[in-house]
Formats: sequence, structure tokens, C-alpha cells
Amino acid sequence: MAIGLQRQGTEPLSHRDQPVPWLGQRLEGPAKPPWAVGSAWLQVLLPLGIAAGLALGGWTKVSLGAALLTGIGLTLRFAKPDRYAQVAAALQALGRLSGRAMAYATLIPLYFLVITPLGLWRRQGRDPLHRVWQKAAPSYWQPHASQGVSAPEPVEQHRHPY
Repeated sequence: MAIGLQRQGTEPLSHRDQPVPWLGQRLEGPAKPPWAVGSAWLQVLLPLGIAAGLALGGWTKVSLGAALLTGIGLTLRFAKPDRYAQVAAALQALGRLSGRAMAYATLIPLYFLVITPLGLWRRQGRDPLHRVWQKAAPSYWQPHASQGVSAPEPVEQHRHPY
């Protein structure tokens, strides 16, 4: 329920100055009927299209179940919009939870069973940084490829570093 703001001694503020309604709040004034909202028709036609596709593919029992759920949702949407909003919020929360569970269930095995073995296989037998301990080596210094070329003056090198 939004509260109308009013300056002392003046008329109510315009609709642009009214507070934004958050979840669970309603704007005062005439509300659109649930069948006038465009998203309602999309939420009805999409599952019906899926049910029709399933029926054409030979999945008649599954398509009947999808059509039945669509009919229940449609009836709830138009007859009791408040109850539908609660059911929709619960289903969205369930969807987020199942999406997170599916992400963990697929990405963790993918990482440990595919990506890690591929990385180990690529590095097998090579040590590009030469990190092997050599006890008898006097130094681990590796000369750069450009060390044989005369180096430019330090000031000039800083003016044009690349």
C-alpha cells in the first residue's frame, strides 16, 4: 500500500513524485485485470505450445500433464491473482535453488574430471620455468634473448618502454 505524499498546505504530489511500490505493495487507483497484462498471455501460450509439441512428438501423457498444469496456472492467474503471485514466487525460488544445485552437480565434476586432467596432460614432461632443483648448479640465472645487443640509454628506455 503506497502512501500518498503531500506538501503541507498544497495539493498532492504528481504521480512522478510518488514513491516506487516495492514487492507486496500496491498502487492506488484502477488496477489492470490479469488478462489485460501481456506477460499473462505469454505465460499461457508458451506452455500450451510446449504441450502441443510434445503431443506431436508422441509424448501424449506428458503433453496432457503439461496442458493440465497450464490450465491450473491459467485458472489461478485469472481467478486469484494474489494467490498466483505467491505460487509464482515459490516456484521462482524453487527454480533458483534447483539451478544452483544443477550448477554444482555439473561444474564440479567437469572441472575435476575434464579440465584438471587436460591441464596435467598438457604439462606432462615439460617445465617451462625450469623449476627443477639442481643441487650442483652454481646459479639459476638465464640470460635474456636481447642481452647480447647494446642496451639503450636508461632515459631513452623510459621514454619509449615498448
